[in-house]
Amino acid sequence: MFIKDAQSRFLILNKAGEKQLGLRHDDLYGTDASQFFLIEQMQHFLDIDRMAFERGHAFDLEETVWSVGLQQNRICHTFKNPVFDAFGKPLYLICTMIDITDQKRTEEELRTSHENLQSILETSLDGYWQVDLQGRITDVNAAACAMLGYTKLEMLALSVTDITVIDNEERLATYSHICL
Repeated sequence: MFIKDAQSRFLILNKAGEKQLGLRHDDLYGTDASQFFLIEQMQHFLDIDRMAFERGHAFDLEETVWSVGLQQNRICHTFKNPVFDAFGKPLYLICTMIDITDQKRTEEELRTSHENLQSILETSLDGYWQVDLQGRITDVNAAACAMLGYTKLEMLALSVTDITVIDNEERLATYSHICL
């Protein structure tokens, strides 16, 4: 968390903010931090600060922030809350940044893993289908469609009991009870 004045100069930077930015409060106090950031990133920060005062209310955004301590960009979910005096003059900007870099990385790894799994299932020579708790087919691969003689669209409109051949009424009752 940090607080800036209306000219985007740092007034307060808490310990978590120091750790996240890799900078000490004493190094930032009274400055806009331009000595620590690339010109393009610094301009972005100043534009966002200005926008916060122009909007006149709190908002949040996702942004890339350089961590001096880590010597790398981090993805942050940033909250900006402008504070005004009784006459509407900008006083302070209260800011909170949450580093979501690891979360974003994990989401990307999960997405990639899901895509890989989907690719494996789609290209598998073994039939695969997925059903929900009511026994309705929610996903099916090409091999299962070929084995059963249905298109994917037709399969997705069916439940397991629509395509299962059971030759015995007693087994059918047991099977239906298990699937439903």
